[in-house]
Amino acid sequence: MTCSLWPLRVPAPLWLLAFLLAFSMTGNSFAAGGTIFYTRYTDILIGPKTFITVSFLHKMNSDGAGDVKITTGLADPRDPTWSRDGKFVALTSRLPPLSASYQTLNASVFNPATGAVKQITPWFSTFDPPACVNECTEYCTQVYSKAFSSDGRRLAVVSMKSAVDWLLPPGSTLWESGYHESYPFLEVYDTKGEHAKVVVGKESATSSSMHQGDGLDWTPDEDLLIYPLQMTTDASPVTALVAVAPVEGAVDAGNFRQLTTPQFFTYRGNYGVGVCYEQDFQPAVGPVSKRIVYVRERDCIDGGHPVSPSTISVRMVNLNGTGDRAIYAVPRGKYVSHVSWAPDESKLVLSCGDQLVNDLNAWLDNYSVRIALLNPDGAGFRQIGGKRNDYPAWKPLGPRTPRGAKVSVSNAAPEEGDSAIANGAAGNPQQ
Repeated sequence: MTCSLWPLRVPAPLWLLAFLLAFSMTGNSFAAGGTIFYTRYTDILIGPKTFITVSFLHKMNSDGAGDVKITTGLADPRDPTWSRDGKFVALTSRLPPLSASYQTLNASVFNPATGAVKQITPWFSTFDPPACVNECTEYCTQVYSKAFSSDGRRLAVVSMKSAVDWLLPPGSTLWESGYHESYPFLEVYDTKGEHAKVVVGKESATSSSMHQGDGLDWTPDEDLLIYPLQMTTDASPVTALVAVAPVEGAVDAGNFRQLTTPQFFTYRGNYGVGVCYEQDFQPAVGPVSKRIVYVRERDCIDGGHPVSPSTISVRMVNLNGTGDRAIYAVPRGKYVSHVSWAPDESKLVLSCGDQLVNDLNAWLDNYSVRIALLNPDGAGFRQIGGKRNDYPAWKPLGPRTPRGAKVSVSNAAPEEGDSAIANGAAGNPQQ
């Protein structure tokens, strides 16, 4: 799954978490304003030529000025997601220090006005064997994506169940790690704690390099989740956006509507028969219109040889599945891992940087990533702020503009769309 694994450069022992939490709590207090919240990565030296990458929550103005670090009380806060009314931010972070979990990532709700934090997901790690001497396996859960319901009382969460193999090579003091047996599942939590969680979908074992579950949003009016779902079962994953109701077992039962039509095709390559497959991920629903902006990645294999780099584009589709189109062709060798809307839909904000490729897995280099602005028609690309800034989330200006209000952007989606949930076999027409 692209840009989803925690950016850990060198595995660190659990005692470091106490230090990381203390480090993350330094900074200025913050009163929420109409700005962009984002994740900033920083390297911390913990020994000779040994460092780890940690993250902090920051905010800046839409022109990149006025940067401030935000105190949250969380260890490694990242990936801010605003509630529709702009009152709360959902964050992903590690568990408190000195716990028996290192790779585990949970979702919490943060109130920027008061500094209050409430943990939403209950994940922790287990180890086999319990004491890691030279090697062990950590079974953990990592929150990947989050989205608030329109009233802010529910939080949808995509988590990835993983097994992490830890190995301390003979004569080395540095642990090595590797992931396997990863699979995503989609749940809905009551932020007030008054109702039991709803398991919308739990998928079978898959690869963490796939984009299933990479991104999530909740429509303002129709009470639908927009979710990247893998549509194939083989080694060439095609991931499409689907609209699904936040009810028990909806994904597993096939009660969803496919919105995008990523392609899988073969071609005559230089080394034999080639295949290409597309994956759609990181959907963001416009706060006023019914347009969904998202990222599409195309990967190709030429006779067993991966074609690098991957082809990345930013696209737009209406909530009723019509009007799917590319709006911005990302330059070759670059990558976009996250995209969202400005409150008035006059701009898009996204993460963009150099593309890294390992076998068939492309992802964003967090040393080069910067935040950029883009017009909804694909023009006006402009980077703001410095490097190592990621996952921007533009703060809503207050209560959402009522449905039916005039939208001051071009290519607005039709006001009346099909919001019924059809069987998963149904899809939109071919592009």
